[in-house]
Amino acid sequence: MPIATAPSPRRAIAVWLVAIAALLGALAPAAAGQERETGGASSASVNAAPDRLIVHGARPSGDATRLGPDSWLVEVDPEERDATRRRLATQPGVDRVELDTAYRVATDPNDPCYEGCFVTGSATTRDQWYLRKVRAPVAWDVTQGSESVLVAVLDTGVFANHEDLVGKVITRPGCGTAGATTDPHGHGTSVAGIIGANTGNTLGIAGLGWKTRILAVRVLDSDGVGFAATISRGIRCAVDNGARIINLSLTGQFNEEVAKAVEYAQSQGAVVLAASGNEASPEESYPGALPGVIAVASTTTSDTIAGYSNVGPWVDIAAPGSGILVTLPGTAADPEGTYGLQTGTSFSVAQVSGALALLLAKEPGLSLDAAATRLKRTAARIPGSGSSIESGRLDVGAGVTAARAGYWMATAAGEVFGFGDSPTLGSVAGGVRAPVVAMASTPTAGGYWLAGSDGGVFRFGDAPFHGSAGHLRLNRPIVGMASTPTGNGYWLVASDGGIFSFGDARFFGSTGNIRLNQPIVGMAPTPTGKGYWLVASDGGIFSFGDARFFGSTGNIRLNRPVVGMSPTASGRGYWLVATDGGIFAFGDARFFGSTGNIRLNQPIRDMVATLGGRGYWLVASDGGIFSFGDAPFFGSAAGRSRSPVVSASGA
Repeated sequence: MPIATAPSPRRAIAVWLVAIAALLGALAPAAAGQERETGGASSASVNAAPDRLIVHGARPSGDATRLGPDSWLVEVDPEERDATRRRLATQPGVDRVELDTAYRVATDPNDPCYEGCFVTGSATTRDQWYLRKVRAPVAWDVTQGSESVLVAVLDTGVFANHEDLVGKVITRPGCGTAGATTDPHGHGTSVAGIIGANTGNTLGIAGLGWKTRILAVRVLDSDGVGFAATISRGIRCAVDNGARIINLSLTGQFNEEVAKAVEYAQSQGAVVLAASGNEASPEESYPGALPGVIAVASTTTSDTIAGYSNVGPWVDIAAPGSGILVTLPGTAADPEGTYGLQTGTSFSVAQVSGALALLLAKEPGLSLDAAATRLKRTAARIPGSGSSIESGRLDVGAGVTAARAGYWMATAAGEVFGFGDSPTLGSVAGGVRAPVVAMASTPTAGGYWLAGSDGGVFRFGDAPFHGSAGHLRLNRPIVGMASTPTGNGYWLVASDGGIFSFGDARFFGSTGNIRLNQPIVGMAPTPTGKGYWLVASDGGIFSFGDARFFGSTGNIRLNRPVVGMSPTASGRGYWLVATDGGIFAFGDARFFGSTGNIRLNQPIRDMVATLGGRGYWLVASDGGIFSFGDAPFFGSAAGRSRSPVVSASGA
């Protein structure tokens, strides 16, 4: 939704820039950051040194050069690097062995307007300051996007013959009104260029997603006006044709038909983004204020919220929106397209859509709910964060480089609370026959299951339903649940160790026919999904399939009973946690801390390890969270839950 558009500015990239570039090209044997082909891989393609490893912990056997107090550089045969890494990891006192990874200068595109160019209507050169503000070059060092990620631009059309959009724009029959590859207004072409202009082509501007594709869906007319019926059909058609990101740089009043279309998109795993609006108002505008829609406000060069931008607690995130260099449709004088300046929340939305596309290119299995939560979590805090807007100003560099982290917790009544990259996707609060006792999440962090003590299973997000034990007469109640690595199956475990397998979860054994000293309280799968551990309240461990036994507390007198366990990322160790927060580490599981010496308000009920296994969270029955190692604190449910927290799971 623009405030003002420069009057059809002609492409006027200065001749002197071209001349200087030509002169430098003639003088220099290769551009900075480039290398001539040598017949082998260039250093730019190497992600880690082939002949070196870094060892953390005790000094390894053999030759090693000290790097720090407890880190060592070891030279290895490139052909044996991986085998040597595994061997060193087993040596006494060695905590971790990592690759000597490569670092590079931040990736800058060669598009002239990225650094600065003249456009008609501006007396000075203008650059793409907003890409540096959101730290796009940091993200580009990791990913430049993927052609498999399709962003739908529902707008005034997209001028597909623009020199900076050629080959990037597709259409689909029935999606929007006719003429989707033309743009009599210019708005849609501007939005599309921000998201995915051709980059590195020595022309015009750089787009956020160098390889991101655009699905043009024309739903607005030459005056920039469209109606609910057309917009809702466009949303459904875009989703049905593979668009996972729906960019709505438009605002209006609430309309039930548009709301239904948005709900349909979300049910199909797509995410919808919309402008907050340019009325300088706290009033909700739609579709931005609809549940689950990412509403985007605008910021200025000084990281303040733009005076024209609508704000309020319903606005999720902000991005630069003032003086944005964009692509514009061609004219008689410039049939291949022009460039100009735009201002408004429409162009902020496009940046968040482009950022989501980059994140999905880096992590294709990440759910869009989790991706959107990641961008909000990593947004830069600015004045107004937490009040005028929920999170902060977009930082795509932080979003793309951040490790996935987050956790859910479930209560006995079926309430679910999500934190970090773990969005709350639904609950069964008030609708359960038997208390909820366990939860498990999908590998995409886009869904989870809840299990009741009667074996009933409830699915949310992208978690598929594969069956339950709710119709069976159980000998003992269900106490735990675990999902397979594919997310296409799960196990339930009863207090006698009876196992129930669903989907691609295989049965590897149980303690159902064994007389136990203490009841089973939980289970954990191996990373392969070809085995699992059961844990009893006395800390006894029972291993099945490819799950190895690394130790237990079965022969130790405990201060408090064990209530949960979590495996390490390698599957070569695990942690046990007691109700007082005491931690017992076995195998390659490291001890990072506990609450065993702290007086707790409520007992610990579960634990969740971080993705890399270098930290963990402990979860109390009142929803309190205790973070150790590299586990960040994202929030707690203390004081929010109506019943005790009984289980937790990680993103």
